[in-house]
Amino acid sequence: MIIISIKKTIMTLILLINEDIYLLYLKFKAFFIRHEYKKNKEIFFIHIPKTAGTTISNIFKNKYFKNKIIIKGHYFKPFFLNKKNRYLLSIRDPIKRMESGFYQQRKDKADKIGNLIFKKYLTFNTLAENLIVNNKVNYFAIFASKYLYSLNEGYRFFFINSKTRFPHYIIEQENLTKDLNFFLAKLNIKNQNKFIRFKSTSNFKKIKLSNLAIKNIKKIYKKEFLIYSKLKKSKVMINRNFKYQV
Repeated sequence: MIIISIKKTIMTLILLINEDIYLLYLKFKAFFIRHEYKKNKEIFFIHIPKTAGTTISNIFKNKYFKNKIIIKGHYFKPFFLNKKNRYLLSIRDPIKRMESGFYQQRKDKADKIGNLIFKKYLTFNTLAENLIVNNKVNYFAIFASKYLYSLNEGYRFFFINSKTRFPHYIIEQENLTKDLNFFLAKLNIKNQNKFIRFKSTSNFKKIKLSNLAIKNIKKIYKKEFLIYSKLKKSKVMINRNFKYQV
């Protein structure tokens, strides 16, 4: 646990100093991983944290989808794939995604630093309000937001530049049932209800975010909103053009 905390602290400090260093690491990692999937023509499902990815993954684990969809976790990025590889992606409003990530990690067992963060910031609203104080960046609050993995690991680490290919199908968490049904229809699955069975795992008490909290999040994580907006605007056309061919 101590070793993990040290690694997370070092990584968080790197993110705090310059996120480009982490992006260089991801690019280096991608160079080797891409060779593994050079001949792979299956469809990949890539899971951005707190975008209903676990629910979607459980549906795709059904034996019907065997050898059709390969499920990947949070650490797998779109640019790890080759040009022949196609992939699905789930998305969610950045603020709701971060909020869910905060409370999920507060619910889970945290390390000593995580416990210190949750002791200081009891709610996501408190953390967000403290990202900027008196027009100055609060680096401890920024450190806290970057230390909490599922809160921090957002769109900017999945789409590192304009060359990163957009997904071949997008599932929106806020439109989960409809998007899944449309996708299953593309796969010629008629009895869709037997697959679409899920329930919300979020049981935290929601605290309304203040205008200050929302303003701070949008300012600090501006890139998250830009990428999300592009994905959301492209969704209808991308999904309409999707054809299942292996």
